[in-house]
Amino acid sequence: MSSEKKEFTNELLITLKNLSGYKYSKEKDKIIYLTSQSDLKENKSKKELYIMNSDGSDVKLISTPGETISEPNFILNGEKIVYLLKDELYFMNIDGTNKKKVICDKPEINSNIEGFLFSPNLDKLILIKMVKPENIQVKMGNDVYKDCDRATNCYIADDLCYTHWNTIQNQVQRPFIYDVKYNKEKDVIIIDSKSEINILEKYTFECPSSPFGGIEEIIFNTKGDKVYFMLKRFTGREYVVSTNIDIFEYTFGKNELLNICKGVYENIDNLKVNIYEGVDFCRSFKEQQNIIQKNVEKIYGEKTFYKKDKNGKIDFNLGYNTDPLLSPDNTKICWKSMERDGYESDITKLCVFDFETKEKYYITEGLDTLIINHCWGNDNKTIYFIAVWDAVYQIYKTDIINKKVEKITDEICNYKGISILDDTHLLAMKCSMIKPLDLYIIDITNGESKQITFINKENLENIPLPKVEKKLVETFDKKQMLCWIIYPPNFDPNLKYPALLYCQGGPQSPVSQFFSSRWNFFLMASHGYIIIAPNRRGLPGFGKEWLEEISGDYYNCCMKDYLSAIDYLKQEKYVDENKLGAVGASFGGYSVYWLAGNHEKRFKAFISHAGMFNIEAFYYETEEMWFANWDNEGAPWLNKENKFGNFLHSPHLYVDKWDTPILCIHGEKDYRILHSQGESAFHAARMRNIPSKLLMFKDEGHWITKPQNALIWQREFYAWLDKWLK
Repeated sequence: MSSEKKEFTNELLITLKNLSGYKYSKEKDKIIYLTSQSDLKENKSKKELYIMNSDGSDVKLISTPGETISEPNFILNGEKIVYLLKDELYFMNIDGTNKKKVICDKPEINSNIEGFLFSPNLDKLILIKMVKPENIQVKMGNDVYKDCDRATNCYIADDLCYTHWNTIQNQVQRPFIYDVKYNKEKDVIIIDSKSEINILEKYTFECPSSPFGGIEEIIFNTKGDKVYFMLKRFTGREYVVSTNIDIFEYTFGKNELLNICKGVYENIDNLKVNIYEGVDFCRSFKEQQNIIQKNVEKIYGEKTFYKKDKNGKIDFNLGYNTDPLLSPDNTKICWKSMERDGYESDITKLCVFDFETKEKYYITEGLDTLIINHCWGNDNKTIYFIAVWDAVYQIYKTDIINKKVEKITDEICNYKGISILDDTHLLAMKCSMIKPLDLYIIDITNGESKQITFINKENLENIPLPKVEKKLVETFDKKQMLCWIIYPPNFDPNLKYPALLYCQGGPQSPVSQFFSSRWNFFLMASHGYIIIAPNRRGLPGFGKEWLEEISGDYYNCCMKDYLSAIDYLKQEKYVDENKLGAVGASFGGYSVYWLAGNHEKRFKAFISHAGMFNIEAFYYETEEMWFANWDNEGAPWLNKENKFGNFLHSPHLYVDKWDTPILCIHGEKDYRILHSQGESAFHAARMRNIPSKLLMFKDEGHWITKPQNALIWQREFYAWLDKWLK
């Protein structure tokens, strides 16, 4: 091995391997894991599938170079691996040999697959497909006018949710269920096309949820005679103001669904409901929860098997309900639940439903934070989960008897993707600001972890590491704010360094120990910058009060927190206070635009990616109106004489105070925050003759995903900072 020192460069970051996920076979005690890696020359991502023993030994590549494999999983008790290849379903031996396409008499069934799930005994198969319901709210021009077959770049909408994040919503995901058979002698899997079941055929509802949901939102029971799934039963205008998603149970052969969240059985032919009678869609749902509750009680109150609490209220799980998981014995189901409708960043609780007693209860009460993953223990009582607290995602456990939350791991890192290995060990992926994702075994008894994959060992070997410190910074109102400070490799406290204030997006996303392929602190520090990354007001992991101080107040406490952070850092003798910059994306981009007009000469350079420049225009342009309503306390036209705070303090109203060079970055396919926001900011800066640059990606959305675009992003990012801060 060479001991020659290397540098962490823009190109190296873009071409690092990413751990995309893993699956464990208990029967074979094997793990498969998928990696992806950007190919700069081809401008695309390539994937590789590996198999190894559960202790990390005997690692083997089992995919063929050039294959676009996705969603690999074990079937037949670990004897075979099934996967998607060019959106078609294949399977192979676990050593990568004997690759075969799943057979169907209708070839179109095994094509254009978004996701799939086999039942445990391999007699049922769910395929996720994109469909275009007749009454969908937006259609492409060539779908409306058949003689205009080349009119593929225009769309016609008659309701909201015609775009979502980075896609035009002219089609929705839909689960199709089929009978399947495995012929062991011939080693073939056959789909019975005549057995097709489309539970949601008459509706325009999406399932799985758009745009991030996939097959993980759907599960079989052990027998394979029941399916559990998440469903948001709204479209158009109702869809964009609601976060109410329910968990349903479908039993094969029955024409009804068990709505586990509402505690009722519902006819499949009558799933449309109106829970918003008397609700003003132009106002925040924060003050309308009682109206929604009464409407739901009116619909389900006499049918539900849930009982009223001591306050005479029935818990109908009005907010997000996601990620259902059955206990190993199938007697209970656990999912992540948020209490309030219309609030996407509410406190997450783990909720359990007992199929025998028809009781529902919570098992993480008192832990007021965000939970991202969970899994059942083999004892049918313990549930392990990952939650953020103090800016790190760690592993916890609770149980359905005592409901006591206990912390298992205590590290400066982020965990994700938790699963059971055996009675005393878990599997999970782990990363930090200076180390990308790898797979680990975690000892449940003591919280110790053992790394079992090393997917970037050669790439990162002999590269000097930055130093990361956790600091508590006093805010303007004498509170303690957790900040991460990242120092360049080979940091010398006797030198003077330029420094960056990192502004987080979300706005309710923690500044945790993430290793980002774009906002990468390792790379920022390797370019010679000291970075301070504050967990300002509005972030989870510090209690409900800290989290919710940002709603309706983007411009006050949160922005003062940023100034407290940079003022703390610039006092250090090794920081050049004349070379300070501020950078951020999404809400972080908003923060940069706001600071540009309110920083009082602190900064010498700004970079805003996909930022909100004009909050009032953003309200009229964005698609997820539950977010816009909750965080802005309603529509700007509700009180013209005294508009709500965020509208009165929008960044564009402070352009007259702009005096600092700024780089504005955006993607033209960003429907979350339209590219006109970035263009407007650039236009304003140039009109005021402020040094500025616009970096626009015509083929990208809110995120920059194409390898060469990502490289250009990094090069422009550091060229701008170096020009003004070095």
